Amino acid sequence: MPIEIDGHLISDAEIRFETEQLIRDHRIAPSLLANDRNKLRLQDLAKNNVIDTHLLFLEARKQKLSLSPEEEPDASMGEEDRALVHKHRLVAKFMDRIRDDIREPKDRHVKGYYKDHPEAFVLEDKIRVQQIVKTIQRKGDSARIREETEKIRATILKGKTFDYIARQKSDTPNSIDMGWVKRGETQKELEDILFALNEGEISEPVPTQHGWTLYRIAEKQLPRTLSLEEAEASIRKAIKEEAFSERILEITKARRKKATIRETA
Repeated sequence: MPIEIDGHLISDAEIRFETEQLIRDHRIAPSLLANDRNKLRLQDLAKNNVIDTHLLFLEARKQKLSLSPEEEPDASMGEEDRALVHKHRLVAKFMDRIRDDIREPKDRHVKGYYKDHPEAFVLEDKIRVQQIVKTIQRKGDSARIREETEKIRATILKGKTFDYIARQKSDTPNSIDMGWVKRGETQKELEDILFALNEGEISEPVPTQHGWTLYRIAEKQLPRTLSLEEAEASIRKAIKEEAFSERILEITKARRKKATIRETA
């Protein structure tokens, strides 16, 4: 249903565009949208976002902000699409100006934030895992593949580098590095095996759905708390972002009080 703000009509197309953007940004699964309540909540959020965007657009124009010719959308676009892109770009420019006006937080505010949010600066234990995968191609080959995997492990323990052998022997040489793994991100049985290993240690062959796998812990990060010095840059960014969000909320609240907003048939 279209929305009218002080006589200006916000089309269904603009609301649909915002809804689709929310689905993409938040990676909302289609199964969640099968629920009517979830669908209505999403639509309400999209409508409110569209209203706030238009109110910020009006505020930007009130402050005589405009786009340069280079910033304007392509003239080949349709009129409605061009107007929508123009609005969003002007709002983005306005928001950038607000961000630029946010003052750098004082040292005492940084220290206070660090003290008040201790949980934000705790690094979880995590491990960077490498793997050598050997798959079972034929039924009854499990014992042979396990024996082959054990021989690969013995070769590495004799001094060959894991990376070199993995490129030669793994059935998935393009996915040797599994990246960083935190607790709760993999099956409990595998998690127990991986987190029990020391840095640089290689597991015994581990049975998987498709065969046998060797795991190596390339790096291990133990849980610890960041110092104030380590966290300072992120704290300053967080404080400025909070101040920015508060300023945007102030503007949209003030605008909403003065505006006449209604849904049209």
